[in-house]
Amino acid sequence: MTNLRTIVLSSMIGNIIEWYDVFIFSTGALYIAKAFLPSKITPTIALLDVFLILALGFITRPLGAFIFGNFGDKLGRKRMLIVTLSLTGASSGLVGVLPTYLDFGFISLILLSILRILLGIGLGGEWGGGLLLIAENIQHKNPFYISFFQSSVSIGLIIGSLVFFALEAILPQSEMYVFGWRIAFLISFLLLVIGLIIRLKVGETEMFKRIEEKKEILQKPGFNLFKNHFKSVILGILIVGGLAIYFIGSVSIPNIYEFDKIVSASEYFYGIMIFGIIDILFVFIGGIFSLTWKRIITLTILGNIIGILVLYPAFLLKSPSDYFLFQALLGISHGIMYSPVAVILVKLFPTNVRYSGISASYQFAGAFLGGIEPYVITWLSTFNYLLYPIYQILLCAFSIAVSMIIYKYNLAKYLESER
Repeated sequence: MTNLRTIVLSSMIGNIIEWYDVFIFSTGALYIAKAFLPSKITPTIALLDVFLILALGFITRPLGAFIFGNFGDKLGRKRMLIVTLSLTGASSGLVGVLPTYLDFGFISLILLSILRILLGIGLGGEWGGGLLLIAENIQHKNPFYISFFQSSVSIGLIIGSLVFFALEAILPQSEMYVFGWRIAFLISFLLLVIGLIIRLKVGETEMFKRIEEKKEILQKPGFNLFKNHFKSVILGILIVGGLAIYFIGSVSIPNIYEFDKIVSASEYFYGIMIFGIIDILFVFIGGIFSLTWKRIITLTILGNIIGILVLYPAFLLKSPSDYFLFQALLGISHGIMYSPVAVILVKLFPTNVRYSGISASYQFAGAFLGGIEPYVITWLSTFNYLLYPIYQILLCAFSIAVSMIIYKYNLAKYLESER
């Protein structure tokens, strides 16, 4: 068996690339708009268009979840994770070499959109497979190790923040618009090479090898999932919805505060760093306490409640000090429930459809609940400030309700009995 440290690092690298890319794409929205959109459109419309392109990378994730989840349950986790990592890293890095609108007109925008679609397909299978590298090797003995995987989201965010902060500090704005933003995307190639070197050292998961030996692998795991485990998929989607609060702290709040000139460029990055560091800290705190089913459900509900309480003030009270405070609170909200939610998803599905099940739940929620959030919130902002938080509050409320349903019917004991 591969040593645990290599397994942990291998699981983390795909998540790091994913959220590194999400951050540099959303943070570099104005640079991307300048490069790929006509100059005559207004800044607000340009921002909306970039967030719509960002959403493309989320909307296509369910397709990737179905493809890689299905084959991952038939052929093994490792094979699919090599493909997903390659597709993810290459799609992100190639953005850095695309021609601009001035060079190729709308063809450049089409090429950018194609890369975001391919990225989304790759990421559709990455999170679920990465989680299973750890979960199916520790075999539920200590859910704390899942925290390392979950922390990689904010590690990617922080790396992206540091890269962009350094580029904007070193290069004048005119050069950032010309080539500086491209450097951030080209770094994805470096992350890809590092990731492949680590991931090629990892073997198949212990639990998948076990069902191989018992000949319990299904011929059509994706079909079996929706036929026999549809209720679990719906529960998974709804409970993951609350995690979309991550987009509030990493994308929406920082962009709105900077766009409205409430914080400077440096304060913008400091706030994201605060959010990322606090999130990582509480991901591990959540993992430490996720040793019983009752605690797992309690932490999930607690994270959503904190999110609901913070959302309205975060959008309405606007000063630099408010920005830093709310970024910290949003980091607590997301971080405390991120590891518990991963444990819930792993428990919702048996091994022979688990890759398909957790990928479908997480990516459907990410595509149609979380991924479109920056666009929805920016769009709502054009009507009324009070409408900003409604979308995320509803997602948190649904997540709380599902958590209570799962606990009420004691699904943990029922699901464990099915293994």
